[in-house]
Amino acid sequence: MGNDGGTINKVHRLRLTSEPDRSKSPAEQDLRQFQDASIWTCCRLTNKRLRLPLSSDFKGNLLNKESVLEWLLTPEREDFNEEQIKHFSHIKKLNDIVDLKGLRETSEGFQCEFSGDELGKANVKFIYLTNCGDVLPKSSLGLGTQRNRCPKCESPYTDLDVIALNPSKYELGLLQERMHKLEEMNLHHNGKMRSRKKRTRCTDQNTAKRSKKSGKT
Repeated sequence: MGNDGGTINKVHRLRLTSEPDRSKSPAEQDLRQFQDASIWTCCRLTNKRLRLPLSSDFKGNLLNKESVLEWLLTPEREDFNEEQIKHFSHIKKLNDIVDLKGLRETSEGFQCEFSGDELGKANVKFIYLTNCGDVLPKSSLGLGTQRNRCPKCESPYTDLDVIALNPSKYELGLLQERMHKLEEMNLHHNGKMRSRKKRTRCTDQNTAKRSKKSGKT
C-alpha cells in the first residue's frame, strides 16, 4: 500500500499546490505593461501624449518640445507639481535638451525611419546622437561607411554623443557620469560651450579661495 507509488505522487502534488505563488498578480502585470508602453507614448514631463516635434534630455527621457518650452517659460513652476520639479530641475535652457530627428508618427506611437522599427514595440534598444539628433537602433552604430559616423546622416560622433532612450537603471548611471564629464569640460548636454561669463566667475571664486588659504598659512 505504501509502495505502490500512488501515495507518493499524491503527497508530491499536495506539496506543489501548497507552495505560495510568488509571481505577480494579473493587475500588477498589466500595470507594468502599461508603464513600459507609456514611456514611449507619453511625455515624461507632463504625461501628455507625445507629439512631434520631440526632444530629449541627458537622462534619455522622451519629451514634447512644446512641453519643454512651457517649462522654460514658467520659471516659478506654478503649473508643475513637486515631482516634476524634482525630476526635471536640470532643464534650465534649450541647451539642456536635443531635438530628435528620424522619427515618423504612427497611429500607435513612433517609428524609427532608419530601421522601420516601432519604438517600444519591438525588442530593440534605441539611442539618439546629441550631435545630430538622429534616433537609431543601438545595434546600428558602426554600420556607416566610416566608424563613429551616424549611419543615417554620416555626421561624426563620439561616445559622449550616444544617449540611450528610456534607459535602464544601469544606463542612467552611465548617463549621469557622462553629464559630470561634460560639466568638467564646460559643455552643455547638446555639446555647446557653457557661458564664458559663468566660467570666468567660477575661476575667480577658485582663485579667491586659494588666496585665502595661502594667506592663512
